[in-house]
Amino acid sequence: MKDALIDALEAVLFDDRFPDALDYFGTHGLLTAHNMGLRPVGEETLRALILGEDTPISDSGRRTLQQANQTVGTALADALREDLPPPVPDEIYDDEDARINWCSGFLDYVDSSDAFHVDNEPLQEQIANLLVPVVTFAEEDPSSIGEKLTVQLLEQLQDNLLDLYLALHANQN
Repeated sequence: MKDALIDALEAVLFDDRFPDALDYFGTHGLLTAHNMGLRPVGEETLRALILGEDTPISDSGRRTLQQANQTVGTALADALREDLPPPVPDEIYDDEDARINWCSGFLDYVDSSDAFHVDNEPLQEQIANLLVPVVTFAEEDPSSIGEKLTVQLLEQLQDNLLDLYLALHANQN
């Protein structure tokens, strides 16, 4: 995402009307999950997930959220066409807060929609296993993870996201 879009997005996210809004990293994680899932939620639901409530938003704020969603979706599609893993912000590898927020946003979407639910028990188990890095970073106390496990999970994260996308969508054809 380009700096100008990030700045515009953060202006929306940090608006006083949205005290429970996700930050940039949480929003990016949530939008990544939205674009990866089987059944995307509607625009109003997506906006409420990002902003923390269904508060009216300006037209420019709405356009900014739409543009952020489109940008994340396009980057995901471009990566998948090249057989590359879904892109994530570089900061999640070095910044613990960015990592936690990105994974929390991704997991918020997984938990708030049925986009990752399938009626196939082995596939649902595979999905759960592929989400282990995301769940671990989103839900565990960082000090309890340890440096060695953090490095291992970070090394797995993007490949797991690619495998997750492929597992979800391979059964749709």
